[in-house]
Amino acid sequence: MKKIFCLLCLLGLSFTLAGCGTKTLTCTKSETESGMTNEQTMIVKFKKDKPSSATMKMDIKFDDSTKSGVDTMYSILESGFKDQEQDGVKVDTKKTDNSITLKLDIDFAKVKDEDGLDLDFDSASSISEIKEDMEKDGYKCK
Repeated sequence: MKKIFCLLCLLGLSFTLAGCGTKTLTCTKSETESGMTNEQTMIVKFKKDKPSSATMKMDIKFDDSTKSGVDTMYSILESGFKDQEQDGVKVDTKKTDNSITLKLDIDFAKVKDEDGLDLDFDSASSISEIKEDMEKDGYKCK
């Protein structure tokens, strides 16, 4: 009897959490050019068909012929994305000898200046509009 009760509680909890009205759109894109590979992932979470948060991650890997440019590229990216930091926007950049990782976390409920963000969409866009725009830019979305 306890097992059945526990299973029913777990089942009820899973339906409750799944029914919160949130959807997630994940889009990825990979480009290789001039000895650099740039893998981008955009994860957008929605509430009532409007974006509530987004995470953009870029992983740039340099081959042996271009890794001398890691420091320069890192400085450019770090300063460019740090300018976008504000309440609701967190930027994290890291580098190694041959790679750069940049992560941008956005909470649309806290963001005051969406124009300052370098995104292909804004918080008024629907999930279908964002997916369409991302796919036009070469992303694969699911």
